[in-house]
Amino acid sequence: MIGSRPRRFSTARWVWIPAMVALAMAAICIGEVGLTPQPGGVVGPRQCSECHEHAMRVWRRTHHYKRARRLPRDEEAQRIAGAMGIRRLKSDQRCATCHYTVQQDEDQKLRSIAEVSCESCHGPAENWIKPHADFGGAEVTRAAETPQHREQRLATCDAGGMNRPDRLYRLVSACYQCHLVADEQVVNVGGHPVAADFEMVSWSQGEVRHNFVRSQDASNVPSNAPRQRVMYVMGQAVQLEHALRALAAASGPGPYVQSMVAHVEKTIENLDRVAAAVAVDEVNEMLASARAVTLAPEQADALKSAADKIGDAARRFEASHNGAHLEDLDALVPSPESCRGTVTP
Repeated sequence: MIGSRPRRFSTARWVWIPAMVALAMAAICIGEVGLTPQPGGVVGPRQCSECHEHAMRVWRRTHHYKRARRLPRDEEAQRIAGAMGIRRLKSDQRCATCHYTVQQDEDQKLRSIAEVSCESCHGPAENWIKPHADFGGAEVTRAAETPQHREQRLATCDAGGMNRPDRLYRLVSACYQCHLVADEQVVNVGGHPVAADFEMVSWSQGEVRHNFVRSQDASNVPSNAPRQRVMYVMGQAVQLEHALRALAAASGPGPYVQSMVAHVEKTIENLDRVAAAVAVDEVNEMLASARAVTLAPEQADALKSAADKIGDAARRFEASHNGAHLEDLDALVPSPESCRGTVTP
């Protein structure tokens, strides 16, 4: 099946009635990964800044920070909000959960407390922020932490829901919670694009980078070449998984389904190039799983099954490849010059 193309559905078998969109569509939460950050347990960026001052300084110069501040005045955002009947972006959960950091108060009401910030990517910190900063005692530094304590600390953070850079599948999945818009109504009624040409390396190795742990907070260094190779493959794999889950949850034809199908096909083409450059069993498994299904919402069970297999292959790829032997991928990995934004040292 690897040599064949995924099967599209026939739009002729559907009767598209625009008036049904507003009645039938709802926000989607998909699979284990989910497609919107969850507000429960969010503590806010101020607590993170107590230890990560350098990271916070860089963050304030990124699109994650600046875009959110400009959003209420953005003409395209206002057009989408108007089509959706939304009066205030920061107060609408559908918009705020991706464009801001949202916190749940004591009355279970949601409020935007910051721009796209730490917990938007690393997960709500309530259950991991304290162990994350505990290296074995009040006077013990990161450099003095014992290997045994570090292993226990990281396990506690993982169990608390932290998305760490060392667990790349989880971290990349957090990116696609927002960078792949899996909400039919927002796309079909609001006209919001499904994706903004997001690619993991080019969007993370420019202004974001965020490798302060590796440099002991000394500089905003880029990831090394082997890691970027793994990041590139992981980005394509997670895109494909999320897009298949989103397509499986669609209720009918329209711009959303058309865009998601095109997105799946483009990602398959990218993984084809990966497979042509390097011999990686997990990548071949991903391609076979994607090509074995018809790209139509009515095939929801098969699409979800394929997404499960792709996610499993992606996790196995991460566990068994450090990128050192994948040099032939360097021609596919975006160059530093093509990375997004201006780097802050």
